[in-house]
Amino acid sequence: MSLRMFLVFCLLVFLNELSLANNIQVKINVNQVRSEKGNIVVLLYSKEAGFPNKVASADSKKIVPAIVGSQIILIDVPGSGDYAISIFHDENSNLEIDTNWIGIPKEGVGVSNNAKGRMGPPKFKDAVAQINAESTIDITLKYL
Repeated sequence: MSLRMFLVFCLLVFLNELSLANNIQVKINVNQVRSEKGNIVVLLYSKEAGFPNKVASADSKKIVPAIVGSQIILIDVPGSGDYAISIFHDENSNLEIDTNWIGIPKEGVGVSNNAKGRMGPPKFKDAVAQINAESTIDITLKYL
């Protein structure tokens, strides 16, 4: 390996370690999971685009098997700041929030601050919470 390639490799390792050093883990208490079917999908957003249901728009996501009742999920966050968290019980494991013919979710959904929507999903600004390494977020799932 040439000296130049070695230095580039060292720089990449250093930058990766630096970005990981800023990451924190946040504890999320998910309540009222109705069954063990499928998964719980946790999505973290730093901006409004895609909130609350676009998986590809999330800054961070975590998928874990569903456990009836309550469960604790740890999710990586890029650093302290303002974020909105969206959770859904993906009972059929298709990574989408399934809805009925008028758009009401058939699977359990919830967001940070347990914000509620009016004639649609909750607004990003209502779900935003200040998150740091000591944060614990409680979210209760709502089912149709």
